[in-house]
Amino acid sequence: MNKKIIKSSLVILSVLFLIFAYKYQIKIMGHIPPIYNHYQPINSKYLVDTNQSIRIIPHRVDSIGKLDDIWKVGFRSFECDVRFGDNNISTFKLGHDAWIKGADFETFLLSQNTKELKKVWLDFKNLDSSNYKQALNTLNNLDKKYTLKNKFIVESNTKDNFFKEFRDNGWQTCYYTPTSLIKKLLKDDNKDEMVKLAQKMSKQLKAQNISAVSFYDEIYPFIKKYLEPEIPNNVVYHIWYSPALYDYNFKNKLLNYELYKDKRVKTLLSTFRSKFNM
Repeated sequence: MNKKIIKSSLVILSVLFLIFAYKYQIKIMGHIPPIYNHYQPINSKYLVDTNQSIRIIPHRVDSIGKLDDIWKVGFRSFECDVRFGDNNISTFKLGHDAWIKGADFETFLLSQNTKELKKVWLDFKNLDSSNYKQALNTLNNLDKKYTLKNKFIVESNTKDNFFKEFRDNGWQTCYYTPTSLIKKLLKDDNKDEMVKLAQKMSKQLKAQNISAVSFYDEIYPFIKKYLEPEIPNNVVYHIWYSPALYDYNFKNKLLNYELYKDKRVKTLLSTFRSKFNM
């Protein structure tokens, strides 16, 4: 009897551990738990089959390996992080942070058929007044080779007016809103400061001729109540996050997600698990 109890307890503990690993995205022995591998391709196929894979797209595709992973399940749209000019190298490199030594961005693109690209959300992490001219020139050269302007969203948190030059050159531009500040204002319910911030942001977006704003889903109330009345209707939204692509209840969560129902939201980022995550 004791052996049966012990055996049953071990089975229960094993199941609970897998559930814990699933919920908190833990790799087991260097591998992604099987539950990820089961639901992620199913959910990806659902988006592809329903023509939604250009709106709900994988987040942080910062390696050639991960690009290959999303490509295999049908995605032709994604978000990635790039940096320009680190270590005096005048080219785009993949990477969320300066210490990450990612692949050359053009090499990354050429690892797949660039003609099949639908949308690339380019999170430009270190755009500033010292590198924007070279960066813009590099992007324009890439566009001459691969026709990218109508597929790319160039995102930055810069408040400087030079960002307008990207839009003037035909690129879709996106302002990365100040998440921490807005979260604090919402938490404190500081209505006066939120009104002031929305008005300030509106003037900035107009000066930069911005085509979109991007933001964390938790600050959606600020965007809808304070910023939206201050900006033109043609300024659209790109948001992180939607339900994770590995979630067993992905479809139901997505269809009932308030931000998904907002037609002004043109892109929702979703977590895509890969052993090539960076």
